[in-house]
Amino acid sequence: MKKLLSLLTASMLLVLPVWGQKGGKAKPAGGAKKGATAAATTAQKSAMTSRIALIMGNDNYKIPRFVLQNCKKDADMMVDALQKCGFKILYCANADRNTMIKKISEFAKQLPNYDVALVYYSGHGAVLDNVQYMMPTDVISPYQEENGGELEFKNSAVDIESTVLAEFNKRQNKINFLILDACRTNFNDDKRIVGSKAPDMVEESKSKFDQHTGTTIIYTTGFRHRSFEGMYTEELVKRLPYSPKDYKLMLNEVTAAVLDKQEKMNIKGLQQPQISEGNYKEFCFSINAKNIVIEPEDTGQVVRTVNVNNPKPDPVKTNVNTNNTAVISTPSDKTQPSYNDMKFIEGGIFEMGSNTNQADEAPAHKVQVGAFHIAATEVTFGEFRQFMNETGYTTDAEKAGSSWVLKDAKWVQQDGITWKCDAAGNKRTNTEVNQPVLHVSFNDAIAFCQWLNKKTGKQYRLPTEAEWEYAALGGINHTETKYAGSNEINEVGWYNANSGGTTHTVKMGKKPNIIGIYDLSGNVAEWCSDWYSDDYYRKSDKVNPAGPAKGGSRVIRGGSWLSESDKCRAAARDYAPANYSSHTVGFRLVLP
Repeated sequence: MKKLLSLLTASMLLVLPVWGQKGGKAKPAGGAKKGATAAATTAQKSAMTSRIALIMGNDNYKIPRFVLQNCKKDADMMVDALQKCGFKILYCANADRNTMIKKISEFAKQLPNYDVALVYYSGHGAVLDNVQYMMPTDVISPYQEENGGELEFKNSAVDIESTVLAEFNKRQNKINFLILDACRTNFNDDKRIVGSKAPDMVEESKSKFDQHTGTTIIYTTGFRHRSFEGMYTEELVKRLPYSPKDYKLMLNEVTAAVLDKQEKMNIKGLQQPQISEGNYKEFCFSINAKNIVIEPEDTGQVVRTVNVNNPKPDPVKTNVNTNNTAVISTPSDKTQPSYNDMKFIEGGIFEMGSNTNQADEAPAHKVQVGAFHIAATEVTFGEFRQFMNETGYTTDAEKAGSSWVLKDAKWVQQDGITWKCDAAGNKRTNTEVNQPVLHVSFNDAIAFCQWLNKKTGKQYRLPTEAEWEYAALGGINHTETKYAGSNEINEVGWYNANSGGTTHTVKMGKKPNIIGIYDLSGNVAEWCSDWYSDDYYRKSDKVNPAGPAKGGSRVIRGGSWLSESDKCRAAARDYAPANYSSHTVGFRLVLP
């Protein structure tokens, strides 16, 4: 207990709304243009080296109960890691308010000269009257009435909105990061101060801080969740200088590592890292990877730089420039269709279902499945967009004017959401063509298959529930893994604890199963062709079962980016009406 209490010292300053714990469960009723290419390429070259960071860490507070242990240490680790990433560093530790303001001002004056800017803060933070603050070492407690109380607190703290974010707002087409390893003590609702960065929260305040869209904000934990001092930063600095991946994937790895640590300490779920993205641009912290994207507007073309010795596949045009990188121009809707990457599944017998989990998964029973092909990936936004452009089809979400989303822990039909939107309800851009399509119903998936069959002369369709589970387990060489390809969900699936609250590009970040199929566990849940019945397994056909003859809902399998790990098991079942759409459900194709 003593060890645990010593760790309970770092909580989030600000957070996104906490995503629900029952992800995936359906609850329907109850680049540059030609003339601008050179300029964009110049910006990319600059972004490779022009990076600046302001690092701040406070733990030696004048108020004894505020004293922390490792914030300065965390800041020092960040300095070392970011220097390896080519950042110019501005730094202050255990700083009073005047010092922090001067350092932020110094940082702001230099910002116009840099393409990538980052601010990292570790220490106490607070909210008062819907304003978010960092707390210098000489901060005055709002409850020390003899020293002026709340007014003096405001005068002695540092308002993040009017300082850091005000400067970042002037940099709309550049890359900005704000990393907050700090608490969010709500002084309006919680009249307590404790000697830890982890007071219990009462109610989330509404703040215009959350409306900022030009900066990626990295929260070390979520609202009403604790954060362990040093735990997040320790994992982050291991990866910053060396990972060749896009930062989103790296941050998801950090989240997974933090969650694993907690589980081993028997404190699972107390810290929930989250990311709030604004005007997302692909970026890699490692200076060796050279894969930055600068795309300030949706122009119909993406311009990238990559390492000449390891170029990305399928370039349309490649030119080598003087700094040993290749400039590759590709049409922004270039994508590898899932229906051109089908994996053959040899027929065989396997045990379907489970006797130890949900009632509708029982009884486990032997099933024979014939040979078929299944897509290695889920149908993407780019593929579905082609279908929509060619047919003029109207999806169920468009007919209804809304789609289902989990909002404030409740499933609601949100107006204006269609297949064009991402998990957060924002319109997808040309850089997201390889993201799985969302907000599509069973009916929409069938219409897509009909269009594709007419186009190709083939017989694409949705998988049966039995085919889906057989493929997830590995086909004729199937194993008894819990998830599709592993007993460890973090190896193969994007789910609520590692997804960062969104879907992920297909074939990116997670391993496929034994036969090369990706994201059968997590990312998006997937429509199957069967009608759903909770007792079907008791009377299921033994050879090529296709579900009940009729029903009120269709089967959904695999769990999603929003699901708990249990919902991503290979045997887990879900369902929804055929016209249902949500920000968790998509589909993949099979072929005889």
